[in-house]
Amino acid sequence: MAPIAALIATVTPRASKLLLQDLLPAHRFDVVPRTDSLVSAINQTRAIIPACYFDEDRCADGIAAMEAYTKRLVPARRLAATAPVTRW
Repeated sequence: MAPIAALIATVTPRASKLLLQDLLPAHRFDVVPRTDSLVSAINQTRAIIPACYFDEDRCADGIAAMEAYTKRLVPARRLAATAPVTRW
């Protein structure tokens, strides 16, 4: 999977997706469509994360960034706020 930004042309006239395919021809890249709902996108990502493999050493910064996101509780409603909070 790749974010929609993979379709945006970079410094070269080729899209990032094409560059990735050239670099990693054995891999399949699916572009994730842009979402209108941040909360929905976060929940969809949470659902797929358990099926993903992350190299602990090479992905340490990304793992730390993901771990930094939390839900902010709204005490008056006893619910989580819709927008995530990051400490990263």
